[in-house]
Amino acid sequence: MGKTLETPQISFLRFTPDMMQKIPIAIAHPDQCAMVLHQAKIDYFVNTTESNSKACLRLIRLRDRLSFLEDLKATDPIYVAYQEAEPRMHLVPSDSHSLGSAELSSIARLRRVAAEVDVLLRQIDSGLDFFNHTPQWVPRASYTFYEDLTESLLDNFIRTEGAWHRYESAATAQDARLRSVQEMKDSCRIQIINLNERVRRLGIDLEKAVNTIGDQDTLMRETKAVLMEQIDVNKEAIRTCKITGGVEFEDLVEAATTIAFCPNPGMISVQAVGLSYKDNKRAGIESDDGDHIKPELLLEKVVSVRGGVEKLVQGYKLSKVESGTVDMDDPGATKLIMEKNEYMDIVGKFKKALGKANLKLVEDAFQAHIDATIKRNQSILDYNASVNILVKHKERVVVLQERSSDLSDAVLAGTDPNLPGIAIMMQQLHAESLWALLEGLYMTQRALRFHSLAVDTELFPPTTSQNLSALDSATLGMVRTRLLRSYRNSIEETGRNPQQFVKIRYYLTEADLKRWKRQINMKTIIDIPPVYHETPVRDHSLAGRSNIRLDTVRFFVEGLKTTRPTVTLTLTQLGTEIIVDHRNKQNEFQHEQVRLQFQYEAGTMSLVESGTVDGNLSKNFNDPYAKIGPFASWMLEIDPRYNPGVNIKEATSAWFEFSGEFYTF
Repeated sequence: MGKTLETPQISFLRFTPDMMQKIPIAIAHPDQCAMVLHQAKIDYFVNTTESNSKACLRLIRLRDRLSFLEDLKATDPIYVAYQEAEPRMHLVPSDSHSLGSAELSSIARLRRVAAEVDVLLRQIDSGLDFFNHTPQWVPRASYTFYEDLTESLLDNFIRTEGAWHRYESAATAQDARLRSVQEMKDSCRIQIINLNERVRRLGIDLEKAVNTIGDQDTLMRETKAVLMEQIDVNKEAIRTCKITGGVEFEDLVEAATTIAFCPNPGMISVQAVGLSYKDNKRAGIESDDGDHIKPELLLEKVVSVRGGVEKLVQGYKLSKVESGTVDMDDPGATKLIMEKNEYMDIVGKFKKALGKANLKLVEDAFQAHIDATIKRNQSILDYNASVNILVKHKERVVVLQERSSDLSDAVLAGTDPNLPGIAIMMQQLHAESLWALLEGLYMTQRALRFHSLAVDTELFPPTTSQNLSALDSATLGMVRTRLLRSYRNSIEETGRNPQQFVKIRYYLTEADLKRWKRQINMKTIIDIPPVYHETPVRDHSLAGRSNIRLDTVRFFVEGLKTTRPTVTLTLTQLGTEIIVDHRNKQNEFQHEQVRLQFQYEAGTMSLVESGTVDGNLSKNFNDPYAKIGPFASWMLEIDPRYNPGVNIKEATSAWFEFSGEFYTF
């Protein structure tokens, strides 16, 4: 304790990246970091509040440990230290120069780990699951597609599993181990092909999403202008409203433009660090012809808010100060994430106060603006999630290409297959094929839910999912068989075939039609509310029907003027829809947009007999897996390029015409 009996002092020092770059020591081994990352992924995959917290902690530690990589130069002391230490790290000799990299193998591999850490932390910030989706997300491909996909992924996993087991059991038999390594390399090529196809399809979806966000942004700004006009006219009356906490109504309106709902409420308490795409190039998302990435739609920051209206407004004001953003209405501005019930409670209190003050026009304008804002911001979150998936897949492709290159014949010819680095690489490639198969099974499970409206069941018990070594090909093969059998059983379990309905009209409201007629580009978004068991027939033309699925969607406009005999429209279901089952239970789904064109005779208001632009949805699907419903947001567009001289200013009515199938309640 010392002669003076002084109390020992403890001090902490946080190293900044530039300070770490001056350390002449190799402070992180690539293989060890990869193992920590793998454990974090397992924790995240399990997807409980506790496991997600563990994943977050591991990822933040990795991010901090590897922060020295940012702007690292070959002359920095830590880089020199890695250069000297690399021969003692027992890494597999890298053939990365063939991939265009002149960087140290150890540093290049650490960058790969750091890039994946960034992707996973952004996912956690957005409240998404391990595969980067919300609980409502469903894929929309066919049963046959998932049957073939999971068969291919399972076959590849069986190959990697066999190669890994043969490598482990070969002991010191060098030739046998080399054959196992070659097998693993072959499966690596298959994974690269599959991932590149996913990247291609994501690029198409992102391009669709950009157009939707643009239209939703226009609608949001229009509803805000109408609301602000009503606020200005009714200033004095609004001031008399008794609203909780003394919060100004205008502050709530401004904060509303930044609100989105947390997809998974449990993730609100597990938020990581508010990561953003601060450096697009470093994040691997530079805009190019293949990706269609729009940097202006990438979020600056995502921040969780809890605690009512006062905290909401405080969060908005703080975000505005921190970001320095001139216009917080911009799509890429900071988004505040709240639980849906909490936010709707705030909105309800304000609406109630406005109703008591007889401010019906303000109340209606407020509700319209809230609805438009939430839809736009949720689309922006979805867009960022899709970008994150794209980045994730591209990073995996790079990693697999590096692994394949490192296992090239030239490298292996001079490498001892008993090297620890080879064993670690084999294990990592085996894990990659496992993640790919798990994602395929996950997608099959989600697609089954969209078809059958059944409550999701676990792919396997939670205790098993925490021990990935227990997930062998036999177990996962049984999981696949169970899922495919569940699809077939779901058809039989209904005990009845769906009934057909033909040409049921759903008319636009007077307000919807008026808003559409104001649009210069003749685009608008129409929300069709769902029907329930108690919905009266007089209130909704689709009343009395459950689990409605569409075969055709058509649209007609009475009073439209055009110089051509036909009218061509584009109809897009924006991807978030509600399907009510025969038990009167509401099911919400999110999927990619569904776009189709329709053409009709302007004079007779009838389908063009000889045309193929008939609004037929079912011809796009191989089976009932992918049929969508009507209860969603629909974007309508009459493009003047295909409709010369068109004018909707004198339109007197407009309606959807739906045909499809349903069950009774």
